Amino acid sequence: MKKRLTSVLFVLGILLVLVSALLAGWSALSENRAEKERETILTQLRLLIPEPHNGGPDGRSDPTLPRLSLEGTDFVGIVEVPLFETALPVGASWGEDAVAKYPCRYWGNPYEKSLILGGSDGAGQFDFMKNITEGDSVFFTDVTGLRFSYTVSQIFLTGDVSFEALSAAEGDLILFARNTYSLDYTVVCCKLF
Repeated sequence: MKKRLTSVLFVLGILLVLVSALLAGWSALSENRAEKERETILTQLRLLIPEPHNGGPDGRSDPTLPRLSLEGTDFVGIVEVPLFETALPVGASWGEDAVAKYPCRYWGNPYEKSLILGGSDGAGQFDFMKNITEGDSVFFTDVTGLRFSYTVSQIFLTGDVSFEALSAAEGDLILFARNTYSLDYTVVCCKLF
């Protein structure tokens, strides 16, 4: 009886190892596919967006972020963190499927100093959040070429990323991402400079 139980547990152990390996492989393949898609979109956006020039709050009567449509998906610009050599396309509409591929606009706009972008802390996206510090530079370029320059002013962890909580944070640009191995989120607040 003991031999049989040992054999069954051994086989179950091997199956669990195989399933884990398959899941890890699938995850790596999905990340690789998402990274290639991000790079393709980023290249297309850079070709379509006019030469970047300084932007800032401008009191416009219509603060709606302009959009560019690529293969049926709308994008509002590019977010960059030069210290970490990160440049990412920003989707126009919030959605769990989209956020797995690239950061998305959660709410607001740079013209009224209220832009909130959410993303994943996975490799090739907002993974820099583990190492970013106050004083680092972040840039957002809209699809018309207006480039907004920010400095990181505050970083904190929270379990609440509701509209109310994020809009109450002190920042002209707010980036947030769920931490992969926990239930909290890293929030990076930035001020225009």
